[in-house]
Amino acid sequence: MPCDTVSRSKIEFLASTTNVDLLTTGLEANGFTVQDAGRVLYIYKNGAQGIYEKATGRLSIPESWDSQEFKRVYSVQVVTQQAKENGWEISWTTNDQGEPEATVERQSF
Repeated sequence: MPCDTVSRSKIEFLASTTNVDLLTTGLEANGFTVQDAGRVLYIYKNGAQGIYEKATGRLSIPESWDSQEFKRVYSVQVVTQQAKENGWEISWTTNDQGEPEATVERQSF
């Protein structure tokens, strides 16, 4: 492959159920810059760009980015939001595999 070739990976979120605000918050919390351009989100990090298409849920990212990171950062935001909505306390740590791990405490009544 020539050195000036850009390879991209595609990830699909369900467009009908993905909360774009949570996705944006998760990405920004992990060092990405997100620009909302209406129908798409432009995602930037380390001089590279990805694009999230809101209507289709398709995310196109450079090959150098970890596609699983997008799923992780979104999942963390979804779990955190659900915990808050239920009045639970949640704390995040990183396990031995380097993945986020939540401890959730339900409030006693």
